[in-house]
Amino acid sequence: MGFGLAEISSGLSQGRPLRVSSLLSLGQGAEARSDPLVGGMIASLMKQVRRAVANRDAADDDGSEARLDPDQVVAKGEEREKKEEEEELEEGETMEDDDEEEAATERPILTAGISSALARLFDHYRLDVPRHLTLD
Repeated sequence: MGFGLAEISSGLSQGRPLRVSSLLSLGQGAEARSDPLVGGMIASLMKQVRRAVANRDAADDDGSEARLDPDQVVAKGEEREKKEEEEELEEGETMEDDDEEEAATERPILTAGISSALARLFDHYRLDVPRHLTLD
């Protein structure tokens, strides 16, 4: 489990966003299943994630039911240069060409509850909480 948290921290510092799929994989580890304290912390974290997605979807007010998408961004990593993002676009494509569903999953859903739940997990394993996971 500590390794999974270290991977999250490393990925954020390298500019990769934290996605729901990474959090789901934390809950599938042997320690999460065998240690009731860790399992409870992960269950609390996932409850916060579901709540944030439901709130985001309610704000979008598109009438669809909230669903937990593994590609949903929880927190962004180090800021990438806008130039890099523009280079990834194909010729003639603009930043506005993204479809709405993709745009929704790319908007970070980090809330105080998610931040707090992640901080408890990092503290439990005596790891530094990445600054990208705090709301300071």
